[in-house]
Amino acid sequence: MKRFILFAAALTACKWTDFDDLSNQTWAHSQSKPSIGSTDYAVSIVGVSTTGDGGLVSVVSTDSPTYSTIQYDAKGGSKIGDNTLKLGQHFITSLSSKPILVTDGMGDTALVEKAIDAGQIAVVSGPASQPGDLSFAGSPPQAAAFAGKILYIAASAPGPMMPNLFIVDVGAPTTPVRTCVVTDDTAMPLSAVAVATTSDKVWVWSKSGNVFAYDQSALGACTATTPIAVAAGTTFTPAAAFVPGTGSQMHVVQDATHQYAVLVGSSQTSGEVQVVDLKASPPAAVGSPMVATGVLSSTIASFDAMTYVVLGFPQNPVKNVNAGEVQIFDFDPTSGTLGTTPVESLSDAQPDSGELFGRDVTTMQFNGKTVLVIAASNEVFSYYRTTLYPTDTRNPPP
Repeated sequence: MKRFILFAAALTACKWTDFDDLSNQTWAHSQSKPSIGSTDYAVSIVGVSTTGDGGLVSVVSTDSPTYSTIQYDAKGGSKIGDNTLKLGQHFITSLSSKPILVTDGMGDTALVEKAIDAGQIAVVSGPASQPGDLSFAGSPPQAAAFAGKILYIAASAPGPMMPNLFIVDVGAPTTPVRTCVVTDDTAMPLSAVAVATTSDKVWVWSKSGNVFAYDQSALGACTATTPIAVAAGTTFTPAAAFVPGTGSQMHVVQDATHQYAVLVGSSQTSGEVQVVDLKASPPAAVGSPMVATGVLSSTIASFDAMTYVVLGFPQNPVKNVNAGEVQIFDFDPTSGTLGTTPVESLSDAQPDSGELFGRDVTTMQFNGKTVLVIAASNEVFSYYRTTLYPTDTRNPPP
């Protein structure tokens, strides 16, 4: 189903400033729930297209759990990919409240979950249109991130000297798994809410609220018996305690001379966004945390050479119903400065109560440009034009 929220005829009849005032009614395409066996479509999404015409998004749905893709053609039309996986046949019979779904940015994706067998981790990974699977011994996974084709998985540990970090070579023909023991900044077993990587480090946002890193070179030689400690000079402790919970994410934004972590934290009662300068020794906060009550999803987006932090608030009221909203904030990648007010807010022009618009957000490469993709309950919205990228990305536009 296509939903063009603002028609071309209307665009030609109004001033650009009028269009700008309707930022929550920009052009969008809607992919509704397909018949793939899941009653709750698009619990999590991630953009996995790289180059060329059209685009590709991986989608995880429940109940029953499935993995599927949305294939977009160059004109903006979409269809469900041919290879839909019934995850029960791939060691996964239930999903966490916020499934761990990540991409390497080069066409591979990974879904990491607890396996049907007790004490096992299941990984569905590889090329987005045709991933494979594996399972191995491990406690429930907490977070994961790619570094190239290497997938780092942080897991809870039932006690000291128990494996709690797993390294999977997604690019290897036999997909070997290295099992590690790591400790946090207090020499206790790691307990993570989010993981991110840079060229030489694996960064962790812990359940205590601290951020720290491990050297990838040390992890490359890790074992299941000798603990790996946090790299010296990498620990950030926030001035005010905030305990991040389910849905919290850490994004690294960097160039040749700057490196920042954007911490998007959610909890049962609050939410906040904090920027951390990872190049400082030790890492240091940039500005004060921004209150973001109700945030449950986030991504970093670059539109027309500008960088933004995108936040999803699936319970926010829109037109007097709790339908959900996505807010987009300026971010300066040279200073780490985050805007204090949204430069654009997006919502469904015809909102329904409980729609959960913004329960996940991602970007995809579509016709060689970056576009925003938003998950709602049983629906995925792809934005081909907004006030932040006003040129229609469809080829050719209608």
